[in-house]
Amino acid sequence: MFTVETEGNHKKIVALDTNGEQEDIEVYIDRGGRVVIRQWTEDLQEYQVIFLSANQFWSLISITELEGKEGLFSIETDV
Repeated sequence: MFTVETEGNHKKIVALDTNGEQEDIEVYIDRGGRVVIRQWTEDLQEYQVIFLSANQFWSLISITELEGKEGLFSIETDV
């Protein structure tokens, strides 16, 4: 389950763990194509943060389409 909201100049996507075992994952995508992924870490009492380009983000998303294939892949983005 996930939510999508527009906040200022970016989209906020929150992926919820329906089993309640992991903290929510927040994804922020701004109009310039920058992507920030963060997740709260209870043990450290802070967010763990990853900064990505749009191309890196969409490469990760496209992994689901590979269906077990191995190799070097590339994608084209318009961002």
